Amino acid sequence: MAVAVISLGGAVQTSITFLGLYPGADLIGAFTLGLIPALGFIVVYSITTAAFPRAGGDYVWVSRISGPTLGFVFSWLLQFGFLFAICGLQAYYVAWIGVPSALTGMGIIMNAPYLTQWSLAITSSTALTFLVELIFLVIGGVIVILGPRTYQRAMRGLYVYGMIGMIVWVGLLLSSTKAGFIQAFNSATAGTTSYQAILNSATSQGLMTSGTNIGATILAAFTIGWTAWTGFNYAVYAGGEIKNVTKSVPLALTAGLISSWIILVGVFILCINVFGGDFMAAVSALSVVGKLPLSVGPSMTFFISMLTTNPLLVFITTSNVIVWWFIIIPPLYLAGSRVLFAWSYDRVVPAQLANVDERFHSPMFAVVICVVVNAIWAYFLSYTVYGGFITTGFINAIGWAVPGFVAAVFPFTKKDLYKRTVGALPSAFSRKIAGVPILTIGGLVQGFSMVIYAFAAVSPTTTYLSLSPTFWFDVVQVLVLSVVGAGYIAFIRNYRKKQGMDMSLVFKEIPPE
Repeated sequence: MAVAVISLGGAVQTSITFLGLYPGADLIGAFTLGLIPALGFIVVYSITTAAFPRAGGDYVWVSRISGPTLGFVFSWLLQFGFLFAICGLQAYYVAWIGVPSALTGMGIIMNAPYLTQWSLAITSSTALTFLVELIFLVIGGVIVILGPRTYQRAMRGLYVYGMIGMIVWVGLLLSSTKAGFIQAFNSATAGTTSYQAILNSATSQGLMTSGTNIGATILAAFTIGWTAWTGFNYAVYAGGEIKNVTKSVPLALTAGLISSWIILVGVFILCINVFGGDFMAAVSALSVVGKLPLSVGPSMTFFISMLTTNPLLVFITTSNVIVWWFIIIPPLYLAGSRVLFAWSYDRVVPAQLANVDERFHSPMFAVVICVVVNAIWAYFLSYTVYGGFITTGFINAIGWAVPGFVAAVFPFTKKDLYKRTVGALPSAFSRKIAGVPILTIGGLVQGFSMVIYAFAAVSPTTTYLSLSPTFWFDVVQVLVLSVVGAGYIAFIRNYRKKQGMDMSLVFKEIPPE
């Protein structure tokens, strides 16, 4: 889960898609600076998962350290922003870029106009796009509903295919030149646009900047850079199902992050050499303002497919990003259903959500709810201007800041549990710097990084007028969700009290395995 949710191919594609939101950003620098909050997350989630190795992840330990109100409100907000929404966003990417790119690439190479027409039909029909999204969302839900073994086999198969695709990407990029790509691109888009025309269009509209600047790079580091790493810590939501959690979680988070950084930076260097950094920025910027003269969006897989005339390699290349975006969906359904399970166990939501199907050993009803919520989110993405990259980024930033700050006080509020926990972990996690526990430092790094992330996520709305409506939607959405969450937990605590249950006692104990 740690590597799969990073989604290597998806990170490449998504980063280029949103590079235009931060004109002048250095992509390699953004990815590297994005490791700073990620390191804070490794420290926080390794220690807290060892202390509270239960289904529900950060909801469990935040609610046990800070109390039920903050514990539920933050989790309620984060689940809507991440676990209950990102799957809808991934399905949208598959329908908007992934499938059309594959059809168009195959249509050009195989001289099959009908494939290109299918691609255009999907991108030009909102209803058809939404239908494609629903198909992928349901398939992801079925994988999780069928139980841990089916899930495990599916994830391994998808990951292997995704890595084969990455190898093909690298091979094609290594064997190609910028001049060759320009010639292939101009040939494929003849009559509609050209390589130079795209550069000229972005420059004439003031969407390009000369060189790179540190300000844009820092903002991109907390959105594009950090966003690429998000999810590497989400295996912890299945904490009660992980063997030897004190060793496996730190190893998975650290190894997954480092290996993914090496692969992604290497691929981006090759992309810049072959496609040109200015061209990548121009394509993304024109896409942001809705003036990209291509039918497939800012698709890296489409560009890579132009580097070969072999139909098999084109198919692998263009289908690869579909796999990488889809591979995010099952793990987040699994994680989201475990949060619902934890809420149910604490009697915050109906107990039926904790029911586990005897045949498939999965919380079937909880997974169905995840699918439905993500389908609603996908609808917003398809039919409105709301619910996309900026919206989810803003909500997630706030949702992740809370666990960081709560983890920072853990060594002082629950001293005995903290000492027992770090004693079982690798020695690096028990160290102090200038007398301050490494968990406190990691928590503050995570918390303050997410505050910057919130600012970076909404900053493009001040640059692009077409995005400005999303700013107020972001603010209103966070406020409404927070008020609803706080009101609900207050109501349910009072309701349970009338039933004779003191919920404050529930949140003083760690749930049983």
